[in-house]
Amino acid sequence: VLGQPLLRLQHVLIIHGLGLETRHLVLASVLLHFVNAGLLFGVVQQLGFTRRVAFFSGLTYLTLSAHFHAVFWPVAMQHLLAVTTILAVLHLYLETEKRIQTGHRRWRLILMATLGIWGVASLQRGPMMLSALILTHLWFDSKNAKDRLVRFDRWLPGFALLMIYPILLLTFSGDVIIND
Repeated sequence: VLGQPLLRLQHVLIIHGLGLETRHLVLASVLLHFVNAGLLFGVVQQLGFTRRVAFFSGLTYLTLSAHFHAVFWPVAMQHLLAVTTILAVLHLYLETEKRIQTGHRRWRLILMATLGIWGVASLQRGPMMLSALILTHLWFDSKNAKDRLVRFDRWLPGFALLMIYPILLLTFSGDVIIND
């Protein structure tokens, strides 16, 4: 349970599905990199930028040389996985907020999907960036203080989900250290 359970699950699924060869991990990393570029394209568009700006944002992410270590070094897949979950939650969060503002009837379904992926994101190290991004958006995008509180209350379960894994990690890692 300790460590990075989401990363371990991903490695088990890839190894079980594709085999133990390194090229399969590299292929999975490359595909995940393309998914991240697509998610970034969607998030940038949802923030109100033009398709051109969103396209160049995704293209810049796709061709950024700093990411090549995570694509071609299979052990660094946790970086890509963290970016994937952060971008997926941001994409769904922005979609949920848009549906609520437009009065769409099925916004609760997207909210539940967002909270589900947010729960998956909580199984990684470093998901607190996600909370900071959503809190910043809530702060600056709200019309007034009442709207800000309503929106914060709506997303409170997501913030609580991010605390479950660190609390479990601190609780059980101390127990493991003491018993060893």
